[in-house]
Amino acid sequence: MKTLQDELRASMQWAQAKQAEYANEGRLPAPAFKVGDQVMLDTRNLRTKRPSASLDLKNRGPFTIVRAINNTAYELDLPANMKRIHNVFHPWLLHLVDDNPLTGQTQDPEVPAEFDPEVEDDTEYTVEAIEDCRINKKLKDPAARGRKGKTTQGLLQYLVRWANYPDGPDNPSWEPYMNLADSADTVTRYHLDHPNKPPMHRKFKSLTGKQDMLVMRLHALSRV
Repeated sequence: MKTLQDELRASMQWAQAKQAEYANEGRLPAPAFKVGDQVMLDTRNLRTKRPSASLDLKNRGPFTIVRAINNTAYELDLPANMKRIHNVFHPWLLHLVDDNPLTGQTQDPEVPAEFDPEVEDDTEYTVEAIEDCRINKKLKDPAARGRKGKTTQGLLQYLVRWANYPDGPDNPSWEPYMNLADSADTVTRYHLDHPNKPPMHRKFKSLTGKQDMLVMRLHALSRV
């Protein structure tokens, strides 16, 4: 299950970083790496405490690849001041270190000490409730493929209220289904309570698996 969750997280990262490229069906395949490669990490999706995203370095590293997951995700050896970040990434967020770094890159062996992910005591934000769900026709699901192997139009999203994040423009927020891989029970309960909403994604169902029957029984008992 951990490997599947890592792949879903990596797909979510790719969806966030590459939305502008979805319209280009002729794009190149994702790059392939091997264990031991030194890579730079695109950190545009990492929340930091800097007041402006433009003040953040767009690429950090280099980091060493310590595990390859079916060539769809890679685990990096991150330094101590980045240990709160989930260390598995989609290959589109990585590129090999070269002798001519691009603008915005740093190839220092350590991440700057001021790097401070905007997290509370928990490593990840906690889902308090799901308020709605929809199929966003403007986005494509990286895990869904049509007859010709192309990504299909429409991404299942949930309107999520976070328990340990302040109310504001980002709370509640619309999140792709992959972001809720660790909240299978909450997602299942939402769909049981809202049968007329778009159904749970088939890929996401594989995360719940044996939990479904137990949750349905608990749900039925709660209505008695």
